[in-house]
Amino acid sequence: MVLSMIWLTTQCVDYVVEQKMESIDVVLCDNSLEIPMSVSGECYAGALVIRVIPGWSQSSGDVNQLPEPLTAIRITAIDVNGNARVMNDFRCLVPLSLHDNDTEPRAVYFEYDATGERLVTPVESVREQYDFYLAYVPDGEPLSGVFQFRVVFEFRDGKTLENISERVMLTNTALI
Repeated sequence: MVLSMIWLTTQCVDYVVEQKMESIDVVLCDNSLEIPMSVSGECYAGALVIRVIPGWSQSSGDVNQLPEPLTAIRITAIDVNGNARVMNDFRCLVPLSLHDNDTEPRAVYFEYDATGERLVTPVESVREQYDFYLAYVPDGEPLSGVFQFRVVFEFRDGKTLENISERVMLTNTALI
């Protein structure tokens, strides 16, 4: 009986590991359905979601403590002619479960400063199974045409991770 109680108790404790995020994968998703699904060529601009999947330095525990906090997320739209446009129109779609020192996990929506790139509260740790979902919330007329999206994560020490998405045709009318 005592052994089973100890086992149950240890199952409730998160295993926190300090490790670096070594890479990011960028996948474009269509959020017009119940669950964001990978885009296959064309997407209504108002339903665009960028899924950023972290690549960790080793197999991890429940929570990955970053040696350097993530302080900025920058997104650039690149058209077919190679013209780049910094995008300040992306917001967190799904809250990430983050740890704040030794407190319980909590849901946090990213809050950007006035530039739309820097995080007001740096991300210090990420639960291992969580990705970053960033929804396109246009301020004005949505993008229209063929684009790729470059995503850059910047850490407090100035190091960056970046990757670019596949091309997608964005439309301003919902697809039928």
